Amino acid sequence: MYFTPKSKQLRAKHFYKSIGICIYLLIGNFINAQQVDPAKIKAGIDSLKRADTASISVNRQQVNNDLKTTPVNTNNNLASTVFGAQLFTTASLSFEPNLRIATPPDYIVGPDDEFLLNIYGLQEANHKLQVLPEGAVYIPQVGLISVNGLTVEAATKRIQQKLIAGPYKTLASGQSKMSITLTKIKSIRITILGANKPGNYTVSSLSTVFNALYLCGGPDNATGSYRAIELLRNNKIIRIIDLYDFLVKGNIANNLLLKENDVINIPTYTKRVKLMGEVKRPGIFELKENETLEQLILYAGGFADRAFTASIKINQITDKERSIKDVLRSEFKTYQPQKGDEIKVEAVLDRLANSVTISGAVYRPGQFELTNGLTLMALIKKADGLKPDVYKSKGLINRTNDDLTKEIISFDLAAILNGVGSDIMLKRDDQIVLSSINDFKDAATVSIAGEVRKPGSFPFQQNINLKDLLFLAGGFTEGATTLNLELSRRIKSEDGKMEIDTIAKVIEIATDRDISTQASSIGLEPFDQITVRKKPGYQAQQTVTISGEVLYPGTFTIQTKKERISDLLRRAGGFTKTAYTEGVSLIRSDKISAILKKQKLDIVSQVQQSIKDSSSAVVEDVLSTNSKIALNINQIINSPGSKEDLFLEEGDAIDVPRFESLVKISGQVYAPGKVNFEEGKSLTHYVNISGGKADNA
Repeated sequence: MYFTPKSKQLRAKHFYKSIGICIYLLIGNFINAQQVDPAKIKAGIDSLKRADTASISVNRQQVNNDLKTTPVNTNNNLASTVFGAQLFTTASLSFEPNLRIATPPDYIVGPDDEFLLNIYGLQEANHKLQVLPEGAVYIPQVGLISVNGLTVEAATKRIQQKLIAGPYKTLASGQSKMSITLTKIKSIRITILGANKPGNYTVSSLSTVFNALYLCGGPDNATGSYRAIELLRNNKIIRIIDLYDFLVKGNIANNLLLKENDVINIPTYTKRVKLMGEVKRPGIFELKENETLEQLILYAGGFADRAFTASIKINQITDKERSIKDVLRSEFKTYQPQKGDEIKVEAVLDRLANSVTISGAVYRPGQFELTNGLTLMALIKKADGLKPDVYKSKGLINRTNDDLTKEIISFDLAAILNGVGSDIMLKRDDQIVLSSINDFKDAATVSIAGEVRKPGSFPFQQNINLKDLLFLAGGFTEGATTLNLELSRRIKSEDGKMEIDTIAKVIEIATDRDISTQASSIGLEPFDQITVRKKPGYQAQQTVTISGEVLYPGTFTIQTKKERISDLLRRAGGFTKTAYTEGVSLIRSDKISAILKKQKLDIVSQVQQSIKDSSSAVVEDVLSTNSKIALNINQIINSPGSKEDLFLEEGDAIDVPRFESLVKISGQVYAPGKVNFEEGKSLTHYVNISGGKADNA
């Protein structure tokens, strides 16, 4: 029984109150030495009954309110496996009555129904007619008209007759017309037995059987029948409802309108079986007498795609123990499952029943159908024939025997092709392997490195020569020498008599820059390596820059390998009057700049791990590929060629700043910035001017 917290409290209150009244009366009569008055005890018991009735009434109304919008959610695990149970647990499928449909002609009128009467034409009137508890409607100037128990159609005719007999005689001649519309419907009470939530329900008079079953949560999942639901009216069974007609076929012919005091009785099931495995809707199914295994599979939606349908295993219950039965496909139409049967449809084997496979040097390798009498040559024809590079001296067949042992069958493909050898009859699961002659060779290449535009490795091809390789490599660069090319070749010694310390054969080649001439037509062999060297003394122009306070700032070409900073200063015209010579610096690219660029992400990670509180400026400084070198200009100018006077390198940049009479204070001070320079003042003086060191300096 379902009770809301409020109804429980109400029932408990009345219960204890009634018990208290009874105890009070008993004790009072005992003290006064009087006989207990049975009438008073009965009054206390009646009070208890009234309290129970009131609480149950409140409880029923609360259940109805809840179930109108929310499906019953049973905790029974069977709800997820019993076929049809999901019909009553799906929130989007409520079977709520449609109150906007036209009033059914056979709708029975009763108290609380309300009509809208419209008279139009020569005479006009509009009345709301509510069916009174006595079953009549009242029309002004006409009086009471009894409509209780009539259909809407019959009630309309009776009202029309009364109107014609009264003041609306033009209805008879057709000069006026009338319409009656049902605007409010009554509620009815029904009883549901054998459901997940049995009891009395107050529902709309347009409710159907399916609507009521949804409200009560459907048949009891443990014992309720889905195949023989009884609709009783006036103590007679007027319809036996089989929900499988709706679940399987979508047939709603049994979804009848309910009437006052209807009873829906859900009996216990007679036979249930469990269907598992490769069917589209596995679960627990209810069967009627004489229904067969074929019908059961139909209820489950049929076999799944991978189902083994030659036979089905059934686990049965006997009088003493369980037994197993194999039902052949020919018996599906006649075999009748027994109650408690567990039926399992297994999947087909992954093994193919009629396949052979060919791989290797054929145009269309893969699996093929094993037809009757299929031979090796017929299979090769199915695979669109042999490739030209097929290795004809040998082929293999991997065969699985009937006892599942493995064997390899070797054959001479050339002999079979020439008609000398016999063709081979193939069997199930044979795997034919045909190799290419290239499968027995290394992937041969030739390579070229050095002063060519596209150095690298290229596939070896028959008759390839040096000029072909130079053509593939884009020809010589500007700095290449054509007089001293080097070809290194692998040593091939079949007898093993070569000296053990000999690694490769090196050939010096002289050619010209025109790769189309005969001079570069030397033939190449697999794995040859060509090296093109740079011309002796060839050097591309190298430049340096000087900026800032010099007479001729800009870019200058390095003339000799011995050119120094003093030479560059001389070529730039020397310093201007505003030059700050003590601040001159040289910026030079590091030799490891390329490595740093490739490993930039790794360096960032390492720096951040080792310098937890470092600023981004520190990280950028570490990642920089340039070095800033302070120069002693006085020493360089006064002693050219000294160790302070560095040799220039490609990419060097010299910066000569302007003299500025300011001192810059930055970092962990309270007032960083620039201040005027004062001769003879110490470092502490300038720190104090900037507000002193901060706490974390």
